[in-house]
Amino acid sequence: MLIDIKHNFLLIYNNSVNWFMLKMNYRPFVNILKLTILQIFILSNIISADVRYVSKTGTSQFPYTSWETAADSIPKCIKACNNGDTIYVANGIYKDSLYIDKEISLIGSSMDSTIIDGTGLGYVTIEIQAKTTIKYFTIYGLALNSGRGLRCYQPLNISLCKISNCGAGISTIGVPCIMNNVIIINSGVGFDGGCISDTCNYFITNSMIVLSSNGSFGIGTNLGGNYFINNNILIYFGTNPDYGISLDWPHRAELSNNLVSGYSVGIYFDTIEDSGFVKNNIVAHNTYCGIAIGSTRENIENTMIISNPTGILSLLSQEVSHNSNYNIFWNNNIDLHGLIVHGDSDWVADPMFMKDTYPNPQLDFDYHLQAFSPGINKGNPSILNKDLSRSDIGMYGGFLGETYKYDDLAPKPPRNLSAVIDSLITIKWDKNTEADTSYYNIYRDTIPGFTIDPSKGISRQKDTSFVQLLLHNTRHLYYKLTAEDKTGHVSAPSAELTVTLNSIGNNYSVINDYHLYQNYPNPFNPTTTISYQLKEKSYAKLMVYDITGRLIKVLANETKESGYYETDFNAKGLASGIYLYRIEVIGKGNIPVFSDMKKCVLIK
Repeated sequence: MLIDIKHNFLLIYNNSVNWFMLKMNYRPFVNILKLTILQIFILSNIISADVRYVSKTGTSQFPYTSWETAADSIPKCIKACNNGDTIYVANGIYKDSLYIDKEISLIGSSMDSTIIDGTGLGYVTIEIQAKTTIKYFTIYGLALNSGRGLRCYQPLNISLCKISNCGAGISTIGVPCIMNNVIIINSGVGFDGGCISDTCNYFITNSMIVLSSNGSFGIGTNLGGNYFINNNILIYFGTNPDYGISLDWPHRAELSNNLVSGYSVGIYFDTIEDSGFVKNNIVAHNTYCGIAIGSTRENIENTMIISNPTGILSLLSQEVSHNSNYNIFWNNNIDLHGLIVHGDSDWVADPMFMKDTYPNPQLDFDYHLQAFSPGINKGNPSILNKDLSRSDIGMYGGFLGETYKYDDLAPKPPRNLSAVIDSLITIKWDKNTEADTSYYNIYRDTIPGFTIDPSKGISRQKDTSFVQLLLHNTRHLYYKLTAEDKTGHVSAPSAELTVTLNSIGNNYSVINDYHLYQNYPNPFNPTTTISYQLKEKSYAKLMVYDITGRLIKVLANETKESGYYETDFNAKGLASGIYLYRIEVIGKGNIPVFSDMKKCVLIK
């Protein structure tokens, strides 16, 4: 009613002013007066919007327009609102399910301590039936894997909130959504949306979705709409994941500067009506493939595809018409599968992250690039970093990325030392993958567990093998290596290689002993590498126990050839503390030949 009165007043007054100005021949002032009247009209609307309050300590006196008279529940305050009102909510736990049918802004006092708790209540904790803005809340759903945190039938703008214990954190029903700086955890689905209209836009930015429930997916969409998914972290750490980001028949999609890890498929595109852009992302450690594409309209560039069984899987059935380009592939079983080929500017190289541990809920990883990384300034030349240099490859490159200092770290210790003997002793090891590795320093002693120092150095070289004469009257030799980069940074020592020489007449043979090495890193959170060495083909069983002796996990349980082996132990879901790992080796004739046990420390 108030809006109608204002509209009629404005119409009558506007017509009167026009008539008066025409009579008085003051045409130049007509537009000025119209603008002034419009400003008065807008101001009157702003003035009519009320601010209301909710608090556990207020007197709950209608219309709740001060902290002293604040409503004692959020639904009571919503009922008192008109379109355009703002509700401020004091810290506290509000055991409510909300039905918002008016255009309001709902503002909490703190994301950590202003809590809307729908546990055990209705299927939906907050139902949106009118355009709504929500900030600074923790929102609990009905139960883990059940119900919806927010279900939206009208546009939602949500920021700086945490959503937990839901079947789905946010579900939108054919309406646009802005989601910024939102954390979604302990839910079956992070964001579930869809909109038939090609003008319906979804902005999902600067948010974190960390899931572990059976069959969870991070962001799922279907049928139309435009999706702008930027600067997010999506991690799954359960046992049966679904998709990280699944875009099913979108009109347009832009995915940039995201980390997607631990899902079955990191990013999935079905048919795209207009275009899809995947740029400056990291897609890592997914269990089936990093990216799966279903049309020729996806553009994948400036992205790191790391440690997936398949890097990019093409679902195309026509002739090859899609290239990967300006991407880095590393440690995938297969980089590309199907009708897709490498572009001229793709790299297969160690990206040289600052800390390349497995992504985890504690965010104990750092995917910024080291100095000398092959990803620095190697992206598409048409895409720039924030400092206007050519884009880096990875989640911190591009204009939505970061400007930061590239630290120069020491290389990792050399790995997989082995020895063979003919008339000479030949020591071999794996080549370091860091682009700036320059030399290897070789140390030797006749005492096990020796500490390296210059007096024990016997060679410095670029190659990954070292040859020396046999040392007579010496039964045991022990070797360690360090790697050195082009700026002089030196790695920690490698695991120690033991060589035992047996002399039979004038012939010599070499025996690489059985060995269980100390895990690295240690302490760790939540992933560490355990390595061991087998002298000959044996049956090896590697197990992890808690401090009470309870078996936690079996890391290896099979027959292996002689050689050096590494396996990762992921302690997600385990409490901080001391754990034990033990190896048992069964040799020929089913006879135990080696056993050892060491401690490792998990710190969260």
